[in-house]
Amino acid sequence: MSLTSLGISGILVAFILNHLISQINPFLIQFINLYSIPVIYIAIKKFKPSSILISAAAGILEDIGSFLPIGVNALKKLILLFFVNRVSNYISISSFFGYFILLVFSVFFELGLLIVIAGFFGLKNPLGAFNEIPILQPLITSIIGAPLFALFNIISKKG
Repeated sequence: MSLTSLGISGILVAFILNHLISQINPFLIQFINLYSIPVIYIAIKKFKPSSILISAAAGILEDIGSFLPIGVNALKKLILLFFVNRVSNYISISSFFGYFILLVFSVFFELGLLIVIAGFFGLKNPLGAFNEIPILQPLITSIIGAPLFALFNIISKKG
């Protein structure tokens, strides 16, 4: 399976899972950032022009499910893609622990980006009513994402 098709599949799965989670309990959505997992994986593995489109699509799908204006999360995902790609060029990330640490820092970086971008657009509270809860988002996203990165590696080596 090519990296592009893996990224598109990952974003579609993230969209479906986000929808299912929101049907169960909308409060749970802020605990995980499923759209970041395929974007970060693509940024680590190989940066191609299709990576930009996949990242923007992930951000727009995230915008659709959020209360933010269309484009805020798309911009955030594009900046995240470039940031993680640059960082991964300078450090070796090949183990489960390396993936975990990169995911934690990347999602923290993404939360910071959200605050900055939303502030630029004049939005007062981009994290929602419960400001403390999104701090758990990087940890939970990493707990789910690191094993998925290992699975993505297995799938991409077979393809």
